[in-house]
Amino acid sequence: MGKRKKPKKVIEMPPGVFDLDKAMKLTKKRYALGKPPWTEEELKKAYYSDSKYTEQQIQKLPGYEINNEIKNLNLSLEIFLDTVSELFGHIQKFRSESQKATFWQRPSQQQEEKILRSIRRTTFASAASAMALVDHSRKINKELLIDGYQEKIENEFRNNPEHRFVQHLRDYVCHYKAVKPGWQIKWTMESERSCNFIISQSEIKKWDGWGPLSKTYIKQNPEGIVVENLFKSYQKHVKDFHSWFQKQIEYKSESVLKEYKKYKRMIELFNIKPWLKVCLCEKLKKKIDPYKHLEKYLTKTEINMIQKIPKHSKKQVDRIIEYVDEWGAFDQELIKIAYKLFKVTK
Repeated sequence: MGKRKKPKKVIEMPPGVFDLDKAMKLTKKRYALGKPPWTEEELKKAYYSDSKYTEQQIQKLPGYEINNEIKNLNLSLEIFLDTVSELFGHIQKFRSESQKATFWQRPSQQQEEKILRSIRRTTFASAASAMALVDHSRKINKELLIDGYQEKIENEFRNNPEHRFVQHLRDYVCHYKAVKPGWQIKWTMESERSCNFIISQSEIKKWDGWGPLSKTYIKQNPEGIVVENLFKSYQKHVKDFHSWFQKQIEYKSESVLKEYKKYKRMIELFNIKPWLKVCLCEKLKKKIDPYKHLEKYLTKTEINMIQKIPKHSKKQVDRIIEYVDEWGAFDQELIKIAYKLFKVTK
C-alpha cells in the first residue's frame, strides 16, 4: 500500500465571520518588507501574509512614536481643560443654588456639602492636571528639541507668579493638606450680587513650601485667591502656549508624521474595505432598508441634512457616504453597492 496523503488543513471559522488574518497565515508565507519607502502593493502583500508583523514594521517608523506623543499631549491638555471646566461648573451651580432660600435650610445641607466637596476636589485636580501637562510638554520637547521652547517657557511660565502658585498649590495638597476654598457672597449698593470661592491667606500661609514667586502671587491677592479668576487666567496661558507648541511639533516632524500616517492609512483601508464590502453585500442580500438604520451611523443634525435631499438620489447617498467614510474607504466598487442598497434612481 502506498503512503496515505496527509489531509489538507481546513480553515474553520464561525458562520458569518471572515478572519482574513488567520486565513492568510495558514495559506501563505510571510512577505518580508524591506526598508521604506514601500509601495501600496508591497504593503498589501505583507499585511495579507502577516498583519501583526506589518503593523510592527510600521510602528518602527520614527513618526509612530511622535504621533503617540502628540496624542498623549493632547489627552493631557483635554484632561486639564475638562477639569477646569468642571470646576467652573460646580462654582456656577453653587451660585445658582445659593440664591434659593431653601438651599440654606437644614434639609439641603447635604447638597451644599456635596457641591463644596466637588469644588475642593476639582480645585486640586485642576492644579494637578496642569502640572502633569507641564511634565508631558517637557518630555516631548526633550525628544524633539523645539526651537524657541525654552524662551517661551521662561516668558509664559517659569517667571510667572501665577504659574508658580498653581505648581505649589498642587504640592500643598499632595504634601500638606486639602485646600478648602470658602464661599464669599457680596452685595453692592445697587443690589448686585457676587459669589466667589476664595483660598484665604490665613489658610495657605501656614505652609512653608511656597517659593518666592508663589509668595509674590499671594501678596498680590491680599484678600485671598479667587479660584475662578486664577484658573481662568492660567487656562488662557495654557491654551495660547499649546496652540503654538502643537504647530511647532507638526512643523518639525512634518515629514516623518506624513510618512507614518500614509502607511497607517493604507493598513486601515486594507482592513476596512473588505469588511465594508461584506457588510453592504449582506444588507443587500437580506433586502434591509438602510433608511431605517441611519440613526446608528449619523447624528441628528446629519439626518436632518440628509432628509432635505431627494430620497434615493445619488446626491443624498453621496452625502451619507461623505459623513460616514472617515477613512476614505469608499472606492467606485463600494459606492456602486451603496447605490444599489439605497435603491438609487437615475
